[in-house]
Amino acid sequence: LDYIGIKTYTAKGALAGELRIVGLFTSTAYTRSVMKIPYLRSKAETVISKSGFDPHDHSGKALINILESYPRDELFQVPVPILRKHALAILGLIERPRVRALVRVDQFDRFVSIIVFV
Repeated sequence: LDYIGIKTYTAKGALAGELRIVGLFTSTAYTRSVMKIPYLRSKAETVISKSGFDPHDHSGKALINILESYPRDELFQVPVPILRKHALAILGLIERPRVRALVRVDQFDRFVSIIVFV
């Protein structure tokens, strides 16, 4: 099952609780463009803007392609700073192909995600 947790806060900013949504993502969450899913679009736009690349030039288009083809379950879970680091590392593999492992530890220490390029 997929799990989405949304933290709720009091007016003073203290953590008040969590809204939990448990279920399965629809097939469109896995097949639709990253730029058409609000949560993923926000992540992708942040990565693109912080990369400094123009989305219409060669590197910008390559970065968008990387984000579109990034494993979707991983894309939903990865924090933006790690996504940015991994996307730029993948972009570097286009110019200089080599073996590369990109590692991410789950924020709850339940698992480790490793994407390997050979």
